[in-house]
Amino acid sequence: MPRTILVVDENRDFHELMGAIVRWAHLPVEIRCAGDSQAAFAMAKQERPDLIVIGDLYPDASRPELCQHLRACAVTATIPILVLAADPWLARDQDLPACADAVLGKASDLDAIVRTIAQLLAAPR
Repeated sequence: MPRTILVVDENRDFHELMGAIVRWAHLPVEIRCAGDSQAAFAMAKQERPDLIVIGDLYPDASRPELCQHLRACAVTATIPILVLAADPWLARDQDLPACADAVLGKASDLDAIVRTIAQLLAAPR
């Protein structure tokens, strides 16, 4: 059974981009997508993905709130979280490193994104 990544972003293009990245890197994963934080939290509790990638979430909730909810829930607390932000400096200022396992910019080097995804998928939970 392939591992799963839940991609959370308001933009469907980002969902497709993440799918293309994992296919390009030959990562044996299945991509699941949510367009807002409520759907993401419900899917994470029900499906228990191997990794959650959080992009941009406007206007329904901030990334820090979603991260905090995921960490506070016993069912989702140990799922690794990667934040891929349009503005990684703003994401770092929002205390995301305290609840996310990694924070990168969406414009980061492709190899850095793939390497981080692979490391988070390989990390023990």
